[in-house]
Amino acid sequence: MNEADDRVRLAGTLAANERGMLLRAPDGMWWKLIGDAAPDTDLAGSVTIEGIKRGPSTIEVYYCQSGQA
Repeated sequence: MNEADDRVRLAGTLAANERGMLLRAPDGMWWKLIGDAAPDTDLAGSVTIEGIKRGPSTIEVYYCQSGQA
């Protein structure tokens, strides 16, 4: 599996904890968001992110948009 196979686009709700930002997907899965484009803690509500899976529950975000696109 290469990097292109691990690209994801997800919509969900943001939550912050002591480890950083998390995305809760509609299926109930929680994703830890990392990377330069990961949303800040001041962004709340629904977002759509694009990124590369970097583990079983981590996404390196390269695009983030507030609201669902």
